[in-house]
Amino acid sequence: MTIIAHITDLHLDGTHRRRSMLERALSDAYQYSVDHLVVTGDVTANGTDKQHKEASEVLSDWPTPITVVAGNHDGRLENWTSDITDLGDTLVVPIDTRASRRPLAFCALGEIDPPQVSTIEQVTRGGQRVVILAMHHGPQLHPLQFFDGLLNRSALRKILAQRPWIHVLCGHDHRCLDIGPQIHVAP
Repeated sequence: MTIIAHITDLHLDGTHRRRSMLERALSDAYQYSVDHLVVTGDVTANGTDKQHKEASEVLSDWPTPITVVAGNHDGRLENWTSDITDLGDTLVVPIDTRASRRPLAFCALGEIDPPQVSTIEQVTRGGQRVVILAMHHGPQLHPLQFFDGLLNRSALRKILAQRPWIHVLCGHDHRCLDIGPQIHVAP
């Protein structure tokens, strides 16, 4: 059985407090003999080069594979979106939910672009093993859905309803939620 640790919304900002919180979370996760670490966005507070460098420094010592996806706070830097990871009994699929076109007032909105929806449909066919979608914005109904939720959540919810072997690990919501057996939101 594959053991996966999930952390999100680190908002690293150069302060000792944020960095030590991340280091403590990684230390706690390490105690469970984790096979894979999933970080679901907002790694940085503002997406600055300095903040990305700090995240890289802390995460570079992690002993197992890591899937990192960017969140709306991470800027347009592409270095955080990982490749699909095959863990044998589990497939981890990173999904970039940063909306490409959004008004400034709605800069926290998320969206899964059509090519990624196609990828999800293709790699989740068959149900031979567990598939984890690692994404920042999740398909749950968010309290401020119109302002910072996932725009096309219904497309993903439809796929989830048809394929119970898919699980979503996400953040952004800042609430700890397990919605049914498939959607897991970390605070």
